[in-house]
Parts: sequence; C-alpha cells; structure tokens
Amino acid sequence: MNLHPRLATGLIAALLMLGTSHATAHSNETPTYGSIDRLDLTLLLPAPPTLDSPEQKAEVEAILAAQKAAGAERIAQAVKDAKGTVFDMFGQVLGAHFTAAELPATARLFARLGNSEAAVVEAAQNVFDRKRPFAADGRVQVLPQASMMSVEMAKSQGENLPTKGSWPSSRAARVTASAIVMSEIVPERKSELWSRAREYAESRVIAGMHYPQDLEMGYRAGTALAALLQADAEFKAEFAAARQETRTALGLK
Repeated sequence: MNLHPRLATGLIAALLMLGTSHATAHSNETPTYGSIDRLDLTLLLPAPPTLDSPEQKAEVEAILAAQKAAGAERIAQAVKDAKGTVFDMFGQVLGAHFTAAELPATARLFARLGNSEAAVVEAAQNVFDRKRPFAADGRVQVLPQASMMSVEMAKSQGENLPTKGSWPSSRAARVTASAIVMSEIVPERKSELWSRAREYAESRVIAGMHYPQDLEMGYRAGTALAALLQADAEFKAEFAAARQETRTALGLK
C-alpha cells in the first residue's frame, strides 16, 4: 500500500515522531494497532496559539464567518458528520453497498484504525490542552442538533459537549488516515474521497468544535498515523482482506 501522492511527506513525518509515546489503548473490544506505541504527536506538532494571540483571534473570526455563511443544507451535513465511522465518512461517495453489515472485514480494519487514532490524538490533546472554540469565546455557537445554538442552550437541553482539548482535531486526523487507506482500496474514487474528507473535517469548524488550525494539525496527525501503519504486519494483513471485500461488494475488479 502506498500513500496518496499529496501526503507522501507523511513518511518523513512519521520517522520524526518515532519515540516514547503517550498513547494508551482504549478500553474497547476492538483493539488498537500495536505500532502506535511508537507515535508521539507532541514531538511532531507545534503548540497551539495562546488565547490572547492575534492568531487565536483570527481563528475565532474564521469560525464565526463559517457559521454565518453555512446554509441549511451545509448545517444538516455538519450534523450528520458528527458520526465517526468510515461508512459515515464515505458512504455517500461509495454507494449503498458500502455498509458495515455488508463489509465486516472493512468495518474491523477502520474500527481499529479509529481506535488507534483516538489513542494517539487524545494523548496529544491532553498535553496541548487548547480550549475548544465554544469555551474560549461566547460568540461561537455549537451544533449538536439541526440548528445552531448557544452553549448555554445546548447545556440546558442536556447536550454533552467535548471537554478534551481541540489541538489536533481527532476527526480531521481520522478522516485523513481513512482517506489515505480508502484511496488505496478504491483508487478509482480517489478525487471524490479526498473532496469528501475535506468537507467532513470542515464540518467540525461549522459545528463550533474546532478551529481551522486544529484541522491542519489533524491532517498532519492522520498522515503520520497512516504512514506508520504501513509497516504494521497486522494492519497490512487486515488491509488486504478489506480491500478484496470492498472491491468485490462494489463490483470492482
């Protein structure tokens, strides 16, 4: 499996990060891949902007502009994009047969990838501890349902808002790693997959959960994770099974 050309530099990035990791496996019956123990994102990523910096202020303004510009259709898509499986990410690109029920080997591959991403990214989020946009600026609305609302209203309705730091974006990391892998499984749809990956990640800005730079850090993290997994024997074996399963289900040779 080879990386998408746009992200080939992830191979170099991964080498820069090999060392003692802060990542811990999630208590989930779907395990992480063992090679992530060597991945420490705090060695790769810079620190986030401080709360009183011009960069922080510009990021908040970018979020407010994105929320103001989002129409009903884009808001509805952002609500859907709160879901985190590969089938939620790319189902609209790959069609009706791209489901967990029809593709158990593929579901397992990406569930393990997702748990691996969560372990390494959450470790970095805890270290960098960047305040979420809605916690840093009261003008930022959140999108837990089908309409924008204030943080106070969301809490009054019993919504559970994220409490972990926002740097890097977990969803951006996951969709990037997933897009790299899925582009190798279905290279015929590479362009559509990457377009959808960008849309999926940007939904987190519209939802008030992340700053634009959080996404950029997530793209780096996801690229590094995908590069590292290329050398993981378990991942390679499960990738081969998932590739055959998915291509057969989609009617591809």
